[in-house]
Amino acid sequence: MFDKETFRCIVTTEEESVLAVDATSAIVPTTEGLLGVLVDRAPFVAAIGSGQLVIRQREQNHLFAVSGGVAHMRENVLTVLAATCKPV
Repeated sequence: MFDKETFRCIVTTEEESVLAVDATSAIVPTTEGLLGVLVDRAPFVAAIGSGQLVIRQREQNHLFAVSGGVAHMRENVLTVLAATCKPV
């Protein structure tokens, strides 16, 4: 489970679960620009644009090319439901 320095990050598409990790930060490409996410961030719902989704853990980074979908943050859980999501 996450601690005071991490939040839960779940990345999924309609077809599959892509990633579920405890992250230290994330950068989400939205239709309005890049959105940074850290622990204890205020809740939001945002439309995903086209670009690179970056999920950072203490020991590694996860990079995905995403387009379309929705990102949602609430109670230290970031959920990314992407229309397309491919590892970079």
